Amino acid sequence: MNAIGIDLGGTWIKGVLMQIETGEIVKQSYHPTHREEDRTDAQLGAVHWQQAVAEIVAQLQADSTSLVKAIGLSAPGLPNETNQYIEWMPGRLSGLEQFHWGDFLKQPVHVVNDAHAALLAESRFGVAKGHNNVVMLTLGTGVGGGVLIDGKLFQGNFQRAGSLGHITVGAETDRDITGQPGSLENAIGNATIEKRSMGRFTSTYQLLEAVKQGDYFAQWVWLSSVQRLAVGISSLLNAFSPEVVVLGGGITQAEDELLLPLAEFMSLYEWRPGSRATPIKLAQFGDMAGAIGAASFAIQNELKNTISRTVDSCFDVDYWVLPGSLLKTSLTSPNPCTLVKHDRSIHSKMPGYSRYGRGPAIPDSANGPLVCQYNSCRTYGPCVWVGTQPDYGGRDVAALRVISWFQPHC
Repeated sequence: MNAIGIDLGGTWIKGVLMQIETGEIVKQSYHPTHREEDRTDAQLGAVHWQQAVAEIVAQLQADSTSLVKAIGLSAPGLPNETNQYIEWMPGRLSGLEQFHWGDFLKQPVHVVNDAHAALLAESRFGVAKGHNNVVMLTLGTGVGGGVLIDGKLFQGNFQRAGSLGHITVGAETDRDITGQPGSLENAIGNATIEKRSMGRFTSTYQLLEAVKQGDYFAQWVWLSSVQRLAVGISSLLNAFSPEVVVLGGGITQAEDELLLPLAEFMSLYEWRPGSRATPIKLAQFGDMAGAIGAASFAIQNELKNTISRTVDSCFDVDYWVLPGSLLKTSLTSPNPCTLVKHDRSIHSKMPGYSRYGRGPAIPDSANGPLVCQYNSCRTYGPCVWVGTQPDYGGRDVAALRVISWFQPHC
C-alpha cells in the first residue's frame, strides 16, 4: 500500500508517493507555489496553489499501482486540534488559515506542521532513525522546529510545541511575526536577509556566494547569523538534552560554510558534561522531508482512526512491537481491549517475541484465522489486515480491523 505526502512551501509544492512498509519513494513531484502574475494578487495566488495541490494528489493517485491508504499535507503554521487544516499562520501564504483540505479534495487529508513533518521523516527513515530524543531545526524562509521525546512527536498545547524559530537569541533586536524579540528566525531565516544585510542581498544564496568570494561584509553578516544559531542550539540542548540535533531546510545546502563555523561556535557555547558533545547532522531528505513526513503522519493517523471507528469501546493507539518486523497493535481504553495480530508467514520464522502494552497475546496455529481478543476473556472475533507503518525508532507496527466482535462473558 502507498501513502501520499504533500509539502506546501512558500516557493515550491512538493509531493511524494511513498510505499508504506519500506518508506520507499515511488514517485515525487515539484510545482511552483506561485505564478509570476499571481504575486500581486494574494487571492488569485491562493486559488493557484490550492489547485496545484489537487493536481499533484490526482496525478500521484493515478500513478500508484496499489491502494493509496492515506494523504498527508505539511504546511507552515499551527494545525487545528484534529489536524484537518492550518488554524494559525500569520503573514505568509494568504488563504491557508482555516482552509479545509478534506472538503476541498473530497477525501480525508491529515495536516501537520511542516517542521514536525520533517522531523518525522528523519526519525523514521533518515539520520535520526533509532533515536528516541531528537531536536530538529528547519532553516529556510523562516525557521521551524520539532521535538521528539521518548520516541513521540511532542506537539503540546495548541500544537505549538516545536516552534523553535521563535526562541530569543538576542532580545535587543526587532520582534518577529509572533511578537518575540530577537528570534532565531529573524537571525538566520531567509525572510530577513535583506534587512540583516542592509539591503545588499536579497537571498541567503546571494549572501553565501559573496562569502565564498571573500566579501568581508558578507562574511560578517553570515557569521553573525551562524553565531546566533549556535546560541539557540545550545539553549535547546539544555532544555531537551537530545541524542542528536538535525538541521534541515534550504539554508543547510551551504554545508561546510554552515557546519564548520557552527562547530566552532558550539565549542564555545555548548555545555558538554564529561566532554560529550551532542552530534549535529544534516537532514537526509533535504527539501523532500516535509512531504515524506506528511505521508508518514497521515498513515499513522489513518490507522488510528480506522481502529477508533471500528471498535468504539477502544481508543488511544498503543503499539505492540515484535523483533524484526513481526507486526502487532494493541488498544487501551477505560475498559481495556487488546487486539493482537499474528502474521503466520513471519511468525513461523520468528518463534519468540516481546510485547509492550497490556493484555495477553493469543497463540496462533499454522493455518488458523487471525483473531482478536477482548481483555483477558477468551472470546475471539475475526480480524482483517489493514496496513503497516514504521513506528518512532524505526520499528514496524500494524493495525487490524475487527470484522465482528463477540460480547465477552467473564
